[in-house]
Amino acid sequence: SLIRKELGVELSIRDLFLHSTIAALGVHLQLGTTQPVLPAIEVLPRPEHIPLSFSQERLWFLDQLEGSLSYHLPSLLRLKGNINKEALSYAFHEIINRHEVLRTVIRQEDGQGYQYIKEQNGYEINFIDRSNDEDDEISLQKYIQELIYTPFDLAKDDMIRAHLIDVGEQDHLLLVTMHHIASDGWSVSILVKEVVEFYRAYEAGVTPLLLPLSVQYADYSIWQRQYLQGEALENKLGYWKDKLSGLTALDLPTDYVRPAIQSTHGSVSVFKIEQEICDGLNKLNQQSGTTMFMTLLAAFKVLLHRYSGQADICVGTPIAGRPQQELESLIGFFINTLAIRSELKSDLGFTTLLEQVRDTTLDAYDHQEVPFEKVVDAVVKERTMGRSPVFQVMFVLQNTPEVAALVLGDVVLSGESLQHTSAKFELTFTLIEWEGRYLGRIEYNTDLYSAATIDRMALHYINLLQSIVQSPQQEIGLLPMLSPAEEQELVRGFNNTGIGYPKDKTIVDLFEDQVKKTPFSTAIIFENKSLSYQQLNERSNELAHYLVRKGVKPETFVPICIERGIDMIVGILGILKAGGVYVPIDPEYPLERISYMLEDTSAALVLTSSISRSKLPVAANLSCIELDTAWSAISKESPENPSTKIAPDQLAYVIYTSGSTGKPKGVMIEHRNTYCFICWCRQEFSSSRFEIVYGGTSVCFDLSIFEIFFPLSVGKALRVIRNGLEITKYLSDEKQVLINCVPSVIQGLLNEGADLSNISVMNMAGEPIPYTVIERLDVENTEVRNLYGPTEDTTYSTVYRLKKEEAVLIGRPISNTQIYIVNNEMGLVPVGVSGEICIGGHGLSRGYLNRPELTAEKFVQNIFSNEAGSRLYRTGDLGRWLADGNI
Repeated sequence: SLIRKELGVELSIRDLFLHSTIAALGVHLQLGTTQPVLPAIEVLPRPEHIPLSFSQERLWFLDQLEGSLSYHLPSLLRLKGNINKEALSYAFHEIINRHEVLRTVIRQEDGQGYQYIKEQNGYEINFIDRSNDEDDEISLQKYIQELIYTPFDLAKDDMIRAHLIDVGEQDHLLLVTMHHIASDGWSVSILVKEVVEFYRAYEAGVTPLLLPLSVQYADYSIWQRQYLQGEALENKLGYWKDKLSGLTALDLPTDYVRPAIQSTHGSVSVFKIEQEICDGLNKLNQQSGTTMFMTLLAAFKVLLHRYSGQADICVGTPIAGRPQQELESLIGFFINTLAIRSELKSDLGFTTLLEQVRDTTLDAYDHQEVPFEKVVDAVVKERTMGRSPVFQVMFVLQNTPEVAALVLGDVVLSGESLQHTSAKFELTFTLIEWEGRYLGRIEYNTDLYSAATIDRMALHYINLLQSIVQSPQQEIGLLPMLSPAEEQELVRGFNNTGIGYPKDKTIVDLFEDQVKKTPFSTAIIFENKSLSYQQLNERSNELAHYLVRKGVKPETFVPICIERGIDMIVGILGILKAGGVYVPIDPEYPLERISYMLEDTSAALVLTSSISRSKLPVAANLSCIELDTAWSAISKESPENPSTKIAPDQLAYVIYTSGSTGKPKGVMIEHRNTYCFICWCRQEFSSSRFEIVYGGTSVCFDLSIFEIFFPLSVGKALRVIRNGLEITKYLSDEKQVLINCVPSVIQGLLNEGADLSNISVMNMAGEPIPYTVIERLDVENTEVRNLYGPTEDTTYSTVYRLKKEEAVLIGRPISNTQIYIVNNEMGLVPVGVSGEICIGGHGLSRGYLNRPELTAEKFVQNIFSNEAGSRLYRTGDLGRWLADGNI
């Protein structure tokens, strides 16, 4: 009824009853294979304690552990007309008498459950008058939900509840709720057929035209226990033990944090697969010798592979479990579950995967008589409350026996929608064939997924099917899955970041322009010393002229190995003003690393100090300028800005990465990269309240680019501190402070009880931010940002303003930056799906110094851009888009 309502499809009463999960049947007949011949079920003497079937036993354990509300099977019909209540009551009364399982309860002795069959003639339908609620739909729906989700007491209740609710004159609602422990989808169709026949017979005063039942469910349970035991069971289990050995859990991306204990909170989404696609799939089936079930299942596995990135995909699918003829007319819990496991690789052609799925499915059908409960016991070594064992998702193609139309005299019947609030698994995909097309129903766990995510998943499944029809030989990793609108959003919408800025300027221009505006404002502070903007400019100009006389030319590499202080900033600016490229080297680096960096840059000149010079290797071709001892000579140079012309595409600096994967790599950043980045900084923090920036990051890390060049471009003071832990040394005397550091520094300060109230702007980058840090910060009065970006993209690539009680994201791309999240084939992944973060835009570095092969590997063509020469940097980091454009 939900499908009918949402899709505008008129379904028959037969279809309205198909709420339970039933697998596709007849696969063996269709493919000409032979099912194993099972021994007939006979009526044998019953023991005092009739054993539970294996399926009943599992549900009984589950009910004792956490309840079984998600295993209630409700159906709701509206009956318009003069209903014969006596006939309806008679029908249900006789059905419960006829089928023992509906009046069977579970008792236990010494912790062992067994079936106890109650006497006949003890069942009465419930007649309820709610005509006063005729105009109060909300109250009526709430009442119906209460009836549906009233727990069954498996120790004493009948396993079916029927309520005829009067809601107006000749207007009734018939609510039938069965417990899955005594019923399944096939059983529902039997129930419908028998209700019709008993109702007809009562009104006509004749004997119902129903054959006697040759066996009861209790007889089946006894047969199952005798047949599936000992060596016979072990032989049949061998297939499943081998097939499911080493199975890994499916880890789909979720919208919400996975709870430690999986709940049954659920909802339903619906979709449809149009006839054109179905016709194409049928043609493929004919060519490949497969069934529609196999093809639809294979496509579903591709969807799961693309969403999870996993190769080992196991999906559960139900099977009717009624191979013997004597079970076909019997209500009961016969349904069994098969685990269909496949190995998917992105370069596998779909038709090759389809062959694999076909063979695996046929093998599973040949071993279907082993109860899933026994399979779980045999293959699952450790269970967790957070995931279902063996598989986490179900795939269902419904195929049930035909049911005559539900006709009750002159009463007009129509289906009514039911609010769906439970889910047995993370996801259950159900497809129902309808007039040449398929109607889809996705039951999902609402503690894991949002409705929008499930709707997107359905769309991607449909798109995959369309792609399969068009190119069945295509590699599964390349099958198009996104709609044009989605691609447009991912490529253009989320990356609409362009802003204009002068393309002929450099970071030196930014600083010198600010000197003209605020020459006497404090520019830099270190401990109790400071320089104004004019003083800092003049000193760096003197050094620049001195360096030019020493042979520094455009793009000359000039390492600077000096302790933190004012001279460090003067040295960096002096190198840049001379047209050189500054290469920061930490004096505390091991000698081997320092030697490597000097050799890699072919450095002939190093800026240092009398203290740090001792850390440098002795080399005949290396000239060292000690800024503290050489200043008397340097100060004789002109304090005016050098006339050196610096082009925007010249290198500004080379920062070496940590070298965790081998030798350190020198990342080459041009002036235009840094200029663009600082322009974003000026825009992003234009309304922020701060007067001073603390610079505690080593200049060997790219976070220092923000700390140095941003404040000096907007007329603020830069306080250089030795390290982040010195922040509190000055905080008590300085207000409206902006800090830029790694989260571990903030966590350390908070753990020490530091007063951070004078910090007005806090940037954290370089590490994941623990949520415990956010909880302890006053984010209402302090601007707190999470900033992400590799050195290869000039410090920062994304920004996110943090708020209390919200997830810590890395946010959106900054100005003139594009982010694409891709799979291994460089194809865009959908919103919500994890993939590799690739970065494009104006911040991308030139590449790695002296590493052309690595540069070519990590900096690749931007296939999403029409701009000539556009590149992407492959970060190797995993991220995913959220629907609002945050990452």
